[in-house]
Amino acid sequence: MSHASNKTRCLTSVATAALAAFFVTKPAAAEDLKAVTLVQSHPTIGVGEEVFLYAVPKALGYFSQEGLDVTSQTAKNGVQVGQMLQTNAAQFGTVGTDTMLLSQEQGGNLMAFYHLKQNNGSVVATLEDSTIKSFDDMKGKTIGVSSIGYGGHQFLKYELGHRGITPDQYTVVATGAGPAAAAALKDGKVEALSLWDAMFAQMENSGLKLRYIEYPLMDKIAGLNLVTTKDEIAQNPKTVEGMCRAVAKGLHFTLTNPEAALKIFYTVFPNTKPANVTADDAVKADAKVLEAWLHYAEMGVPYGQPTGLFTPARFVAYRDYLKEQGNLKTDVDPAAVYTTDFLARCNDFDRAAVARQAKDYK
Repeated sequence: MSHASNKTRCLTSVATAALAAFFVTKPAAAEDLKAVTLVQSHPTIGVGEEVFLYAVPKALGYFSQEGLDVTSQTAKNGVQVGQMLQTNAAQFGTVGTDTMLLSQEQGGNLMAFYHLKQNNGSVVATLEDSTIKSFDDMKGKTIGVSSIGYGGHQFLKYELGHRGITPDQYTVVATGAGPAAAAALKDGKVEALSLWDAMFAQMENSGLKLRYIEYPLMDKIAGLNLVTTKDEIAQNPKTVEGMCRAVAKGLHFTLTNPEAALKIFYTVFPNTKPANVTADDAVKADAKVLEAWLHYAEMGVPYGQPTGLFTPARFVAYRDYLKEQGNLKTDVDPAAVYTTDFLARCNDFDRAAVARQAKDYK
């Protein structure tokens, strides 16, 4: 056979392969997409998981490439998300590990399939010139939390209690988590705040100079999860797989080019960009917030490596923490609230191609 015919055959094979690849990756027609709902466990859309969890995969077609038409909703908290999932008002949601474990004890049907946050990101902050430099210094002090009985308050009570500081030896004030909390700290109404990464990054953007005191507990317990129900997994495993892979691609895009991800975020959620600033200034400020969120979310996960992985010891530690706090009454099996069955397929995509897309995004 001649060199020319070999070359012709080679070119034909390449063209055929390229055409096949086009049809494999081409998004499904709108009428062929499966409609599903994703509900997030907070009432306000802001810079955090919603950037890569919904905005990026929605705008760039990662969902549609998986045959999905995803709609985003919000809820008051993880408990409401769980209720919506179990009544089929939504197919996917974001739920904290504590809510997963409590639901399991009550016979719930929730199952996590992708770990969104390796570290919760809860931390205590003081003003930079504060005399409070450790948890031991908080005895006799007034500390702000978003709300009494939740999140930062429970972590604070646990940490101080382990240091022999009882609730009657300090004062806790509900400050909320936004500008009111920042004002309370700046004005001296509270001497420290127990909140989380993104909130503190926003405060620093407003000009506050903060010093951080990390919770040792955060290095031990599991964080936020992408969740569905056991029934959805049994009945629609391809839907779960597609959702998971689209989110993993969205995360890789965001980690590669956070600024581009934020521009997409403002397009999908236009009300999130302040009206009185330029897009470039908004990106500059929110990039710090997103960086803080991702720092804790991907703690211990090198860039370019598989994401969403579960660490069994972290789920056991959260179960033990909740039992010690009196929230859990039984020995719930932590391994019963998550599945690793989808993780290999979640991460089965061309990372280099997604990275190029992120770097080239205008």
